[in-house]
Amino acid sequence: MVQTPLAEGSMAEQRKHFKEKSDLFHKANSYAKSLITSALTEESYQKICKILHVLLSEYQSFKSSWISSSDEKRSVDELAMQLCSFVRDVKSG
Repeated sequence: MVQTPLAEGSMAEQRKHFKEKSDLFHKANSYAKSLITSALTEESYQKICKILHVLLSEYQSFKSSWISSSDEKRSVDELAMQLCSFVRDVKSG
């Protein structure tokens, strides 16, 4: 929905009404975006839990370090990348 600005000569009441509608639109849009983001985060979280759950006991140190990592770095892609690095390090050392 594209909102057009009011003309220069609009009355104060019309401006107030326009601002209220505009504020509500922005709040609703922001809320919708946060719901979408939360749903994706929840889906990713469930995938990560399933992956960590199926890892063998030899990967306990990896699980511990992953769980203690910051939330910003927790994604399915990041988990896969770090898990591959961990496996490479174990095989080579």
